Amino acid sequence: MKKIFLSALCALGFWTMSTNANAQLVADIKAPLLADIEGMPPYKLGVTVGFNSSNFSVTGTDPKAGFNFGADLMLDASDLIQNTYVRLNLLIQRKGARYEWGDIIGNYSPEDGSHREFYGETKVRTWHLEIPMAYGYAYRLDKDWTLLGEMGPYFSLGLGGNYKYEGSLSNSSMKFYGNDIKYAGKTIVESPKRFDIGWGFAVGGMLWSQHQVKVGYQVGFINMNDAYQQNRNFMINYTYFFE
Repeated sequence: MKKIFLSALCALGFWTMSTNANAQLVADIKAPLLADIEGMPPYKLGVTVGFNSSNFSVTGTDPKAGFNFGADLMLDASDLIQNTYVRLNLLIQRKGARYEWGDIIGNYSPEDGSHREFYGETKVRTWHLEIPMAYGYAYRLDKDWTLLGEMGPYFSLGLGGNYKYEGSLSNSSMKFYGNDIKYAGKTIVESPKRFDIGWGFAVGGMLWSQHQVKVGYQVGFINMNDAYQQNRNFMINYTYFFE
């Protein structure tokens, strides 16, 4: 009888310890993204760098490879909804596009209304100062890995850029902002607007709360001008967060 009592007591103790350990493991996994995990603060500041492939929404343009770099700030928003965060970025973006003039303006000739052949390619390269903002959700797989999903607006200011044309008319280069494209004294493409507002979506993963890889897409809402329509941008970014 004494042996049975001791065995039952040991089994009860083992079950209690196992239950507490499992409960602690679940609590660790479900803990907020930034707070209460290995002493992490309620915010994280990092530096980010990435590759982007940008384009204009009008038919006839092709993507142009570019890059971006800047600062990344993540704020814990778990007080609002568990495991959520707010992200703010300050980025310098190198964007652009490629196109054939004939595809864009339909072989337009302002002299007599007839068609004129425009052979050649134009490459557009632009610099932008951007402030993307996002609200996201973090799903912790374990103490090392976290999956992220986010979306939100961005605000962009065109800092500069240029057209580079190579073709049958002449090889030339001109500033992107502040210049109308003219032929025979008539404007065929107005100067693009510098300011842009849009919406971004992104998914990614974070390792050890310091290394993050994110894949995102931006859709611009502002018509740059009648010819080029809105900005489009695909990005792959790496961010290192300071401890």
